[in-house]
Amino acid sequence: MQKSSTFQNQLLRERDLPNSASLSFEGLPKAHWYSQLLVWTLVFTALIAVNVGVNTLSGNIEDFPTEINGYPTFLAAGIVSVLLYAFGVLVTWVGFSKKGYCLREQDIHYQKGVVWHVTKSLPYVRIQHIELETGPIERLFGLTTMKFYSAGGGGADLKVSGLTEDTAQKMRTYVLSRAKDLTAPVAMTESNGETHA
Repeated sequence: MQKSSTFQNQLLRERDLPNSASLSFEGLPKAHWYSQLLVWTLVFTALIAVNVGVNTLSGNIEDFPTEINGYPTFLAAGIVSVLLYAFGVLVTWVGFSKKGYCLREQDIHYQKGVVWHVTKSLPYVRIQHIELETGPIERLFGLTTMKFYSAGGGGADLKVSGLTEDTAQKMRTYVLSRAKDLTAPVAMTESNGETHA
């Protein structure tokens, strides 16, 4: 009985490699940015409240000057606070615009990052299971986070946050179906003394 397939190991040159820049990434829904904006607003408000509370309780607030260069202190503090908040809003918007995912027949890709750009790729054949996770703020906006796990991994190999629940369910069904098809054993049949896949 002979196998009809033969081993091949062809040379690949740089010019023959596929260009990852040609991947077409799907953007996340705007609700994800709104959820990130809410998180930033809550964090910023908590920092201001803790700062004011600590300085009030310690008595340091009485030592602050009432004027800075002829302007009331509260006005200067307000301007600085608004600028810091606006900077945070800008960072969350840029971060949101850089996020995206790309589904292909054999794999999934996810990109993110403002300063450090990260692109993660995961072949379907490695995926063991998928977990959908929804926190309280995500629930408020109807969003969910999709986590992909492979064999032997201690944590999620790939995490896509900010998906709508409908999109996440469709992606989960598709990816698990493809992973099952790709890892299914190939049926071997015999014909004329040869083995075929």
